[in-house]
Amino acid sequence: MNRRNALKLMTAAAAAPGLAPAKSEAFAIRYVLSSAMYGDLPLDDVLPEVAKTGAESIDIWRLRHANHREQISEMGDEVFRKKLLNHKTKMSISTCYRLDHSDRMMRCAGWRRMGAT
Repeated sequence: MNRRNALKLMTAAAAAPGLAPAKSEAFAIRYVLSSAMYGDLPLDDVLPEVAKTGAESIDIWRLRHANHREQISEMGDEVFRKKLLNHKTKMSISTCYRLDHSDRMMRCAGWRRMGAT
């Protein structure tokens, strides 16, 4: 394609706005709050912040960046699930860099029960 043909195509596209794809009304940005920003603060202090930031869910981090995954292990999955319900939020992800594949698959099953996708 040469420059002349490209300009013809661009002109035709600009002249025919009805042919352009319609904008989707359903598009919305979904925000997730990272628990790493709160270090080792108790989850009881962190979970209320999810709604305050406009996020719909929380990303749970483990030691080195935060200790919220360890807090969940101590309190148990059921207690954590109730805390999520009380704060009208969910956990959408649990970020971790150092798990091997088998450990990661085992943990994923538990996180899905909390709402992670």
